[in-house]
Amino acid sequence: MNGFEFRAVVFNAASAGNLRRLRVFLDGRTSKSWLDSCLNSTENDKIPLVIASRNGHIDVVRYLLDKGADPNVVGTVSFDGETIHGAPALWAASAAGKFDVVRLLVEEAGANINQTTNTSSTPLRGACYDGHLEIVKYLVEHGADIEVANQHGHTSLMIAAYRQKVDVVKYLISCGADVNRSSKKGNTAMHDAVEGENLEVCALLLNAGARLVPDEFGVCPLMCAVMIGADWSLLIRERILGGAHADVHYYLRFRGAVYSDLGHVDKCYELWSHALILQQTHLTPLHMSTQTMFQAFLETFLHTLNDRAIHMELAGRRNAPPKQDIVKFVFERVCYELERLAEWGERPLSDLCNCGEDHVHSCDDEKKRVVLLGLQLLALMNRLSLPMHDEEEEEDVVYFCRASETVKIDVRRFVEACRELKIPLLHYAVKEIDTVEFDGMPSYFVVERLLASGVCVNSKDADGDTALHVMLKNSHPRMSVVRLLLEYGAYALARDADGKTCLDIINNRNEHLLQPFSFPIRLGKYITLKGLAANTVRRNNLAHEQSICNA
Repeated sequence: MNGFEFRAVVFNAASAGNLRRLRVFLDGRTSKSWLDSCLNSTENDKIPLVIASRNGHIDVVRYLLDKGADPNVVGTVSFDGETIHGAPALWAASAAGKFDVVRLLVEEAGANINQTTNTSSTPLRGACYDGHLEIVKYLVEHGADIEVANQHGHTSLMIAAYRQKVDVVKYLISCGADVNRSSKKGNTAMHDAVEGENLEVCALLLNAGARLVPDEFGVCPLMCAVMIGADWSLLIRERILGGAHADVHYYLRFRGAVYSDLGHVDKCYELWSHALILQQTHLTPLHMSTQTMFQAFLETFLHTLNDRAIHMELAGRRNAPPKQDIVKFVFERVCYELERLAEWGERPLSDLCNCGEDHVHSCDDEKKRVVLLGLQLLALMNRLSLPMHDEEEEEDVVYFCRASETVKIDVRRFVEACRELKIPLLHYAVKEIDTVEFDGMPSYFVVERLLASGVCVNSKDADGDTALHVMLKNSHPRMSVVRLLLEYGAYALARDADGKTCLDIINNRNEHLLQPFSFPIRLGKYITLKGLAANTVRRNNLAHEQSICNA
């Protein structure tokens, strides 16, 4: 049995700082190859020395080094929810602020002080991120290169300026850090200081000779400052005009769009979220402004996700895929919009425009638009749960949500709101829609979530169709979804308004659709004696109610 087979238990003990348990597995082991495979093998990224260093277990670190752990071995660690790949033990200890471990690795183990992660981040940069000044000074004094940049050209001074670590910025400047060094996108430490909104850091950089040069988008630090100052104008406008005023909503949406174009998509979502809450607080349900905001969210989500999927190999992309939390937020606001509509009752829905005229909505169209958007958000959540690795992202973030980490959303709330409004939710979910934004619909995942959340599989819409009718009348029925509907109890012999059963549609496609198609599902298991009897009664128009009562 080789040492790698003990890797998991050794890693867990090192992570917990359990030295006694480590000794159980490692004491008495003298084979260099066995210890090397257990402690240093890169067959997986769970490296005992790296995790012990990240967690600051100095006695465990010393023991592992004594047993032959390579001080320069690299593994994977997590910081602030981000996964860092190719992290040396020294980087992990520096980023976590574990000074004693840093000193041990440098002075006793001889760790490479400038060794980087997969994204070229040095231990010095890791220490600068959270402002561990004592470690920063120690690393520089022991030979750390203050000008080594990560794969984006971002230096230690830049990250310290952005993170508003004043003492670290002051120290790096005193060590001769280049205040005018630019990243691959052309931004300097001054850009980062302005974005961090720290006046003291800006003053330090200017006094050190920083210049106001534009980045590759033509934005100089002064323009950044003006843009940030514009956020205050948004607040002032809201306090003067009130949260219900159309200008307040418009400028929040406009400023958010500007942030998105500049690559600050999280700031965009923050402003849009505030605007959406204001609209739903002050405006009537299904107001056009609210509809526009919902649509803006969806289009931006899809743009950032699709752009990343298509151009995965290209450097210089600015926006990451949307996080599940923001998609969940918008989905919950969609549910709330439907609940508001249900509580509104029979009162007319009107939209007051600037000219003083009331324009009444076509309520059914507006309801359908909101529901379709909710369905698309559900499909988007599924896409975000799939693995997507991006080598260009800061500190090598992996966008991958395991099942245990996936954000939970209340689909049942969505189903109940639609039921209250008599909206044929399942019919919308299985209907083909030939537009780019609804590409991928009908979605097996979405239909399954709706069925699991209690949507009625055999309810009929205004045309007398069940969801199975709608699916079979699509130009390209998805057999996986057809099977799913049948598994959840869809009646294969249910009749539409023209008296056609689902079985009739399967056997002979309507003349307006494609030619008859191959149907690979065996229907015998889904057709019951009760269904056949009911179908016979309906087909022959038998007066069955009185007969059944008499029987």
